[in-house]
Amino acid sequence: MIYWIYTLLFRLSKARPRYLGPKSVSGLSLAVLVLPLFLVASIWQQDPTSQREIARPLQGQASVSPEKPLQNYVARGDLAEIKKHGRLRVLLKNLGSTASESASSIERSLMSQYAQEQGLQLEWSEYDSAQILSSLQDGSSDIVLHVTRAPEKDEKFQLTLPWGVSQQQIVFRSDTGQIRDIDDLKTRQIAIKRSSPVWEKLITLQKQTPSMDIIEIPELADAEDILEKVASAQYDVTVMDNLIAEPYLSKYLNLEIAFNASEAETISWAIRSDAKELQASLNSFLNKQYLQADIVRSYQEDLPDLQMKKLLRVVTYQSPVNYYLHKGKLKGFEHDLLKRFAESQQMRLDVVIADSHDEMREMLLQGKGDVVAASLPRISIAKDTKLSFTQTYNHAAPVVIGRTKDTPVLDVRGLKGRRIILPAASPYENLLKQIKSEGVDLDIIVAEVGESTESILFRVAHGMYDLTVVGGLELKAQLGRQINLRAHFALTEPLPHVWAVRKADTQLLTALNDFIKKEFRKGFYNVLYSKYIDKPHSLLGDTQLLAGYENLSPYDDIVHKYAEHYSFDWRLIVAQMYQESQFDPYAISYAGAEGLMQIIPDTAELLGVSDVNDPDKSIQAGIRYMHYLRGKFEDDLMLEDRLWFSLAAYNAGYGRVNRARLLAKEMDLDQNKWFDNVEKAMLRLATPYQKDGETVRNCRCGQTVVYVRNIKTLYNNYVRLTRDLKTVSNTRDLSTDI
Repeated sequence: MIYWIYTLLFRLSKARPRYLGPKSVSGLSLAVLVLPLFLVASIWQQDPTSQREIARPLQGQASVSPEKPLQNYVARGDLAEIKKHGRLRVLLKNLGSTASESASSIERSLMSQYAQEQGLQLEWSEYDSAQILSSLQDGSSDIVLHVTRAPEKDEKFQLTLPWGVSQQQIVFRSDTGQIRDIDDLKTRQIAIKRSSPVWEKLITLQKQTPSMDIIEIPELADAEDILEKVASAQYDVTVMDNLIAEPYLSKYLNLEIAFNASEAETISWAIRSDAKELQASLNSFLNKQYLQADIVRSYQEDLPDLQMKKLLRVVTYQSPVNYYLHKGKLKGFEHDLLKRFAESQQMRLDVVIADSHDEMREMLLQGKGDVVAASLPRISIAKDTKLSFTQTYNHAAPVVIGRTKDTPVLDVRGLKGRRIILPAASPYENLLKQIKSEGVDLDIIVAEVGESTESILFRVAHGMYDLTVVGGLELKAQLGRQINLRAHFALTEPLPHVWAVRKADTQLLTALNDFIKKEFRKGFYNVLYSKYIDKPHSLLGDTQLLAGYENLSPYDDIVHKYAEHYSFDWRLIVAQMYQESQFDPYAISYAGAEGLMQIIPDTAELLGVSDVNDPDKSIQAGIRYMHYLRGKFEDDLMLEDRLWFSLAAYNAGYGRVNRARLLAKEMDLDQNKWFDNVEKAMLRLATPYQKDGETVRNCRCGQTVVYVRNIKTLYNNYVRLTRDLKTVSNTRDLSTDI
């Protein structure tokens, strides 16, 4: 009705008869805007149900089509009815602050992805604790996020698989003395919201300890503002949920987590108890997608703490010199050199992919990586006061590249009027800007994020781009694979290359420098240099480089089919398959396991598989067995730990993993967590002992620990390598047309 009134008045306002002057038209235009408001107010007053506030929509969160405004409706159906309405109504916990705090970024990202996969429009709203039951039961919402414990009336609800852990943490400035436990808070000033789960606990402690001071933070205070006040000494100490604090802590280098002030609570999503189809759909989605939701976690630690984690994260970008994927294996000069360093420090190597030169720096400073290793010339980062740099480990000159048939460019004067395209990750932009400032009128274009050096060289070779600049090391690695390319001239003398770490990580810097002194231009270093730079003939062809990484293995189509059916991330299965057989369908282990997924005869008989050397049958059997093992572990385990246990059981057997969990409990470790807990118990089981004069070993469980860690590392990198395919796909299409 209102639509037709708007249309009629709009047409009247456009007609503008001769006898109506400008003032009359203005009045009519005003009527177009005001009259419908009176109509809406009238309807509102006549319909009291429209005034009932079921939930408060979050500002800027609900995606509303202007042609079809959202209207509250009541629906208690399952997924089919939700799809009929086309909207997924999601409630977020009201923490009395900004929408970004209502749920972690991981949680919001997961829900957004789920809605997109289901073709649903998300409608975000807030809730108070008392509203949970009513909003789901009365049909005004479909899902409640961030539920940390089962609701009181279990029969009214069901929960999804737990996807995260929530804990209250004590946050303080690192320059104000150590806080090890709750006794150390007795002389501190603590800023906390009354709604915090530990409010009553601290109030009780304050009554016993008058020296403790508690400041009540307004409920509407923003998490980032609170942490800013702690960092700037306006607050002494605060208490915050780990999922809320984590996105901001990397911004404040002087803040630390002292200890956990509450027990860990698993986080799930709540839905109506009769929405069985919705629950199954959400669980299937979480099984497939949760692991990739937060591959890069933020923390800033020096070498001793990194060694405790047994993990070194290197920030780089994809190139044949730095890091790339070939036949399922991660390779590259920088990758292999840093991997050797990590192994020398009893750590494994993980790779964090950045899309640009600036992003590498930001990732390092935000604690998403520990060292930048990307063939960086020292001059490109020398003025950065927040970073420290290793001694030189390589040299290379930046070289101007064009097509073979172009007129040779002899020096910078020949760049006048030319257009130079650089990848976003190039370290040479500032160098070119300096040349331009000295009077050489050239055009500098930075390519879109995601377009690789290989892609740009391909486009230069085929006349789509004019010139580019690459480092001498990449030039050696590329010219053997690219045709129609000419190296014109070097912009400078060879520049020293360095690795970068955070300023505070002095022990890591010292260890890296010692490693460079030991390895530089020695045997291992020279082998890598020859393999990846001097004689890169065994590397990928240019078509494979340009094709991107959507094809991780020769069997991706088969893996996709069965991984989707059994709710696994296909990249995890590919990582497992590489670890099992390195994609060899005829591989046979010392224990008699065969095929791509290394199925032993007993398991093949159990699954009814006759030919384990057939790729389709082997992959299906392996994924079916993983599904079977996953189902044997408790549903209330964290999703990721349930998966790690399943992988461990695939390698060592379900019984051994259960024995290790029991042993972990005896060792005062968490029997529900794999890394740094049950894996330590697995190592204990593998320790040989003497019995009746003979050496006895319970199992070769040490290899199981390596097995799971290798798959996790490979999976993480597969996820990063397959995230951005758009640019690569476009390049491949162009190459087909030429």
